[in-house]
Amino acid sequence: MTRADHTTVVFDSARVSADTLIGSVDGQPQRLPLSEATVLRVREAAPDRTAGLVFLGVSGVVALAVYLVDKTPDYMLVCFYICPYGTACCRGGCCTV
Repeated sequence: MTRADHTTVVFDSARVSADTLIGSVDGQPQRLPLSEATVLRVREAAPDRTAGLVFLGVSGVVALAVYLVDKTPDYMLVCFYICPYGTACCRGGCCTV
């Protein structure tokens, strides 16, 4: 809230009751008449912006993972094949040591 003398007051958990703004300022309960206010600004959630940031973050992580896997030499890739005793995993299959 901005007053006529250009000072600002930031309310937490503010609500309007009749002609009074009620909330807390620096943890202390406050009541100010709306007639003292010249400007009231309210922060609102932006679900579209949040969804966009999440999408970009996930896309960035996936792109980084693809880049790192693509640049990793074949001999460093983890292989999930179960190879018989005495053999090693090599290029997607089993081969002798």
